[in-house]
Amino acid sequence: VAVQGPYVYLATGAGLQILTIADSGGLALVALARTPVPVESVTVAGRYAYMTVTPGTLLIADVADPAAPLLLGAVSVPSFAKNVHVAGDLVYVANGNNGVAVVDVSDPSSPRLLGANKIGALVTDVTVMGDHLLATDVFAGGLHVLDARNPGQLVETGVYRAPGVTHEVTAEEHYAYL
Repeated sequence: VAVQGPYVYLATGAGLQILTIADSGGLALVALARTPVPVESVTVAGRYAYMTVTPGTLLIADVADPAAPLLLGAVSVPSFAKNVHVAGDLVYVANGNNGVAVVDVSDPSSPRLLGANKIGALVTDVTVMGDHLLATDVFAGGLHVLDARNPGQLVETGVYRAPGVTHEVTAEEHYAYL
């Protein structure tokens, strides 16, 4: 689920559903952007929705008019695609057993894979904090910290081993929350 303004963007088995709060207080369907396979996750930044689908694809849709979403481009990544983080013209994709994939989306109709960076065992979430990329690793039970100043070649600078299984990460100021 992603929220931007009065709209809720929902990843579903049928594609991307766009909802808004109705006058009755419930949710009302605004549009459905059908996809050939189920949408795994969605993130919205500006006028674009970035969706991951199985087995390993990043889809980009223009949602400037939420009532008429338009699928623009797609790019394959080396493994399954889970969650994404958008930072300017770059999208960082949690890329399972291949670590983190980095996609240049400066031209949303023709996204370009810059590289995949093998880290950990199974990366399921990513976020950016300053010059660093944080990536969760569900099998190794922790958080990988990578130097993201050169997006085409991420370099691991540290690892935090958390107890249990770590699925998701978010960052605020100088803190990471697992």
